[in-house]
Amino acid sequence: MACPPPMAICISGGSVGGAPSACSAGAMDVGDARRRAARALRAFESFVASRTSQAADERVDRLERENAVLRKAVAIQSQRLGAAADENRRLSGEAGTARDALRRAERVNYGLSVQLKHAAPATPGGIGRLDVF
Repeated sequence: MACPPPMAICISGGSVGGAPSACSAGAMDVGDARRRAARALRAFESFVASRTSQAADERVDRLERENAVLRKAVAIQSQRLGAAADENRRLSGEAGTARDALRRAERVNYGLSVQLKHAAPATPGGIGRLDVF
Protein backbone atom coordinates (compact mmCIF):
# COMPACT_ATOMS: atom_id res chain seq x y z
CA MET A 1 0.00 0.00 0.00
CA ALA A 2 1.40 3.42 -0.99
CA CYS A 3 1.43 6.40 1.34
CA PRO A 4 -1.23 9.02 0.68
CA PRO A 5 0.16 12.21 -0.81
CA PRO A 6 0.62 15.06 1.68
CA MET A 7 -1.84 17.24 -0.23
CA ALA A 8 -4.56 14.63 0.28
CA ILE A 9 -3.86 14.63 4.00
CA CYS A 10 -4.11 18.42 4.13
CA ILE A 11 -7.22 18.64 1.99
CA SER A 12 -9.07 15.80 3.67
CA GLY A 13 -8.46 17.38 7.05
CA GLY A 14 -6.38 14.49 8.32
CA SER A 15 -3.80 15.16 10.97
CA VAL A 16 -0.06 14.97 10.44
CA GLY A 17 -0.01 12.02 12.79
CA GLY A 18 -2.40 10.18 10.47
CA ALA A 19 0.08 10.12 7.59
CA PRO A 20 2.74 7.96 9.27
CA SER A 21 0.14 5.55 10.62
CA ALA A 22 -1.51 5.23 7.17
CA CYS A 23 1.86 4.58 5.57
CA SER A 24 3.02 2.13 8.18
CA ALA A 25 -0.17 0.05 7.98
CA GLY A 26 1.16 -1.90 4.97
CA ALA A 27 4.73 -2.12 6.23
CA MET A 28 6.42 -5.53 6.60
CA ASP A 29 8.62 -4.66 9.56
CA VAL A 30 9.57 -1.73 11.81
CA GLY A 31 12.38 -0.54 9.53
CA ASP A 32 10.05 -0.49 6.53
CA ALA A 33 7.45 1.46 8.55
CA ARG A 34 10.11 3.99 9.57
CA ARG A 35 11.25 4.45 5.98
CA ARG A 36 7.68 4.92 4.79
CA ALA A 37 6.92 7.40 7.59
CA ALA A 38 10.15 9.32 6.92
CA ARG A 39 9.30 9.50 3.20
CA ALA A 40 5.79 10.79 3.98
CA LEU A 41 7.16 13.37 6.41
CA ARG A 42 9.76 14.56 3.87
CA ALA A 43 7.00 14.96 1.27
CA PHE A 44 4.88 16.87 3.75
CA GLU A 45 7.86 19.02 4.75
CA SER A 46 8.60 19.93 1.13
CA PHE A 47 4.92 20.75 0.58
CA VAL A 48 4.83 23.04 3.62
CA ALA A 49 8.16 24.62 2.64
CA SER A 50 6.92 25.35 -0.90
CA ARG A 51 3.69 26.88 0.46
CA THR A 52 5.65 28.95 2.96
CA SER A 53 8.08 30.01 0.25
CA GLN A 54 5.22 31.10 -2.01
CA ALA A 55 3.62 33.09 0.79
CA ALA A 56 6.96 34.70 1.63
CA ASP A 57 7.57 35.58 -2.03
CA GLU A 58 4.12 37.12 -2.32
CA ARG A 59 4.70 39.10 0.87
CA VAL A 60 8.09 40.31 -0.37
CA ASP A 61 6.53 41.41 -3.67
CA ARG A 62 3.75 43.25 -1.84
CA LEU A 63 6.23 44.93 0.51
CA GLU A 64 8.43 45.98 -2.42
CA ARG A 65 5.43 47.60 -4.12
CA GLU A 66 4.46 49.37 -0.89
CA ASN A 67 8.05 50.49 -0.41
CA ALA A 68 8.14 51.96 -3.93
CA VAL A 69 4.92 53.89 -3.25
CA LEU A 70 6.26 55.17 0.06
CA ARG A 71 9.54 56.24 -1.56
CA LYS A 72 7.60 58.24 -4.15
CA ALA A 73 5.50 59.83 -1.40
CA VAL A 74 8.61 60.79 0.56
CA ALA A 75 10.20 62.27 -2.57
CA ILE A 76 7.08 64.33 -3.28
CA GLN A 77 6.86 65.48 0.34
CA SER A 78 10.53 66.42 0.34
CA GLN A 79 10.07 68.41 -2.86
CA ARG A 80 7.06 70.23 -1.39
CA LEU A 81 8.93 71.00 1.82
CA GLY A 82 11.85 72.36 -0.19
CA ALA A 83 9.50 74.55 -2.21
CA ALA A 84 7.82 75.76 0.98
CA ALA A 85 11.22 76.58 2.52
CA ASP A 86 12.21 78.53 -0.62
CA GLU A 87 8.92 80.44 -0.51
CA ASN A 88 9.44 81.13 3.20
CA ARG A 89 12.92 82.56 2.53
CA ARG A 90 11.58 84.71 -0.30
CA LEU A 91 8.71 86.06 1.81
CA SER A 92 11.05 86.73 4.75
CA GLY A 93 13.22 88.81 2.44
CA GLU A 94 10.21 90.72 1.17
CA ALA A 95 9.02 91.31 4.75
CA GLY A 96 12.45 92.73 5.66
CA THR A 97 12.35 95.06 2.66
CA ALA A 98 8.83 96.19 3.54
CA ARG A 99 9.88 96.73 7.18
CA ASP A 100 12.78 98.93 6.06
CA ALA A 101 10.50 100.92 3.74
CA LEU A 102 8.01 101.41 6.59
CA ARG A 103 10.75 102.69 8.92
CA ARG A 104 11.93 105.16 6.25
CA ALA A 105 8.35 106.34 5.72
CA GLU A 106 7.88 106.80 9.48
CA ARG A 107 11.08 108.88 9.68
CA VAL A 108 10.00 111.03 6.74
CA ASN A 109 6.56 111.44 8.30
CA TYR A 110 8.10 112.46 11.61
CA GLY A 111 10.39 114.95 9.84
CA LEU A 112 7.47 116.44 7.94
CA SER A 113 5.37 116.74 11.10
CA VAL A 114 8.26 118.58 12.85
CA GLN A 115 8.60 120.93 9.86
CA LEU A 116 4.85 121.56 9.92
CA LYS A 117 4.93 122.47 13.61
CA HIS A 118 7.81 124.92 13.06
CA ALA A 119 6.30 126.42 9.93
CA ALA A 120 2.87 127.10 11.43
CA PRO A 121 2.97 128.28 15.00
CA ALA A 122 -0.28 127.53 16.71
CA THR A 123 -2.64 130.46 17.13
CA PRO A 124 -5.55 130.45 19.52
CA GLY A 125 -8.10 130.57 16.72
CA GLY A 126 -6.76 127.79 14.53
CA ILE A 127 -4.01 127.22 12.04
CA GLY A 128 -1.60 130.08 11.65
CA ARG A 129 0.43 131.22 8.72
CA LEU A 130 1.93 128.39 6.64
CA ASP A 131 5.11 128.85 4.64
CA VAL A 132 3.94 127.04 1.55
CA PHE A 133 5.15 128.30 -1.77
